[in-house]
Amino acid sequence: MNAYDKRVSQSFRGVEAWADSHTALIPPEAAGQVEVLRGVNQRLAQYVIDQEHQDRAKSGNTVTVKQLRRELQQHHLMPISTMARSVVAITPELEVALRVPRPTADDPKLLASANAIANIGEAHREVLLQHGLPASFVEELRAHAAMLQAAVDERRQATSRRVGATKAIAAELKTGRLVVQALDIALTRVLRAQPGLFAEWRNTKRVTVKPVHPAPAPDAGATPPEQKAA
Repeated sequence: MNAYDKRVSQSFRGVEAWADSHTALIPPEAAGQVEVLRGVNQRLAQYVIDQEHQDRAKSGNTVTVKQLRRELQQHHLMPISTMARSVVAITPELEVALRVPRPTADDPKLLASANAIANIGEAHREVLLQHGLPASFVEELRAHAAMLQAAVDERRQATSRRVGATKAIAAELKTGRLVVQALDIALTRVLRAQPGLFAEWRNTKRVTVKPVHPAPAPDAGATPPEQKAA
């Protein structure tokens, strides 16, 4: 939620609180609108939490993805590629087939390469085991690739959930504006003859303007800049 939307949401809560403290002034035909606004405020509060939650989840998943990518390349793919170079005299095709993708490869490319290397490693398991790779190197590679895939998927889902929360916030803000507009029409008729309460209501429903911070006053002891001669 951006800064302006936050101020709009705050004005909705102010309207709800004002209506609750002035129930006798709410026309019967507008009472339902107050309840609609109450629902808007409750849902907005939850969607804002959801939005923040998904922001934090995405950030955490991004850290996890980076760590898993590094581990996949350094602890699984590179040892296999290094071993492939040592058996080039026996199986020359492995040097190219088991080459590690570039560090800048995107997640789909890295995952596709890891799973392809696992399949090739499975097909040449015996010769690679004879030259020092652990017996479970294929299973460990596939397991780590699956962990990375799960982290990538979770990050994507967090992004989708955040987009959903953002859209829901926009819809609730639109509903809230319509409700406040309807309340304003009803209350203007009731409060027009009561200037004090009318002014209070108009101030309550107003969306506050972003505060402007004045520039600091110049130092009285500072030497003014020299004036150029005319």
